[in-house]
Amino acid sequence: MGGNRQFVSKDNSCLPFHPKQWRYLKELVTNDDINQENSKKIIDLLIAMEQRDSVEGRLGLALTYEIYNAFYHLHKLDRNNNTEGAALQSVLACALQRSVNHLHDVYGHLEGGPSPTYKKTMEYFKLPGVVAAYRNDIAHGKYPTVDSMVDAIVEIRKVVIDCYWKPFEGTSKGTKIEEGKETLFADFVRKSRAFILPSNTSPTPNEEDERLLKEMALKAIECDFTYFGKSFFSPAFAIEDVDGYSLKALPEPVLHSGLDINNGLNRLVLLIYQALKKTGNVFYFCIYGLQEIAQESSEVMRQRKEAFFNSCARIIVGSGHWFSISETVQLLKWDYTLPLTEPVFENMPSTVRDNKRIVLELKKIMNSDCEEFDATPENDGLSSIKINKCKPWGKVVIDKYEKY
Repeated sequence: MGGNRQFVSKDNSCLPFHPKQWRYLKELVTNDDINQENSKKIIDLLIAMEQRDSVEGRLGLALTYEIYNAFYHLHKLDRNNNTEGAALQSVLACALQRSVNHLHDVYGHLEGGPSPTYKKTMEYFKLPGVVAAYRNDIAHGKYPTVDSMVDAIVEIRKVVIDCYWKPFEGTSKGTKIEEGKETLFADFVRKSRAFILPSNTSPTPNEEDERLLKEMALKAIECDFTYFGKSFFSPAFAIEDVDGYSLKALPEPVLHSGLDINNGLNRLVLLIYQALKKTGNVFYFCIYGLQEIAQESSEVMRQRKEAFFNSCARIIVGSGHWFSISETVQLLKWDYTLPLTEPVFENMPSTVRDNKRIVLELKKIMNSDCEEFDATPENDGLSSIKINKCKPWGKVVIDKYEKY
């Protein structure tokens, strides 16, 4: 038995793996780096186990195989090629249908009776009900979009890891997955994609999509806001990288030319804004965007980051958000010291009282020979400002900002 690297389980069946091999497989499966190479390793290990297995119906392993077979082909095949795109859609549809069927059987085994409806199965595993709808569509020969199927398989992967792979810690009871900042941001990006895809290639997001996006944004922000802020203003989200790709937080980045940023950004940012406001991070969100621009060494990438930041910031300002006096001073300082091609924050103050207070604070960090405040309709009461970069910035708003 030992020479075959197999062991006997409690039900006297031979297990087709050595403990070290199992731990290695588990490490690959639970790793968030879902690339083609790792997916291939997982598939090969699972095939080897199946060939040596004397027992049929190991649904956890079967589910894992379907998931990573889908990911492997997602990386291998070019969805933009007619032939490969059709093959990819077929592979994903097959994997999704089989995965839902396996979960349906697992539910029946766990409950000790016949499996209920697929909808009940989704509720049991806390999966979106639309996954069951996708399964039914596929069964009737109607394929969902590639993005929709990938999203569903990603959600099923979480369930399989949580309910099958994580419990193998020496105890009979599983532990809840602690989702990392990378996973949470990737979930946010995945859900955001529907808002910035061309309307002729993706269904229009509905109220449920909006609710899920706000929920995912809030989770990612509460987990690690610094990571969220920096990643948002980078090619990990909607900014085009030097090779023409965006959404790089996903297993398969998307060609920026295939997105419709201008059309969907307003709706998207207003949804994110609610999570930022709830957590008190609107100001810091802007600061991270400005700092990403300042630290960018490539002129091309700097221009792209600035254009994206300006669009997002104008939406926030246009929503009526009111920054404090101290926050406004800091934002104005960034406006003029970067400098931004099109200053975003100079027109925010709407009352003479606040304009005067802002100028008093600005004078603490301005050149002594700077022009006096001159309220004019053209600039909403703010004079042209020259900042002496050698002087202190003025008040530090919060330690978090100071220690960036």
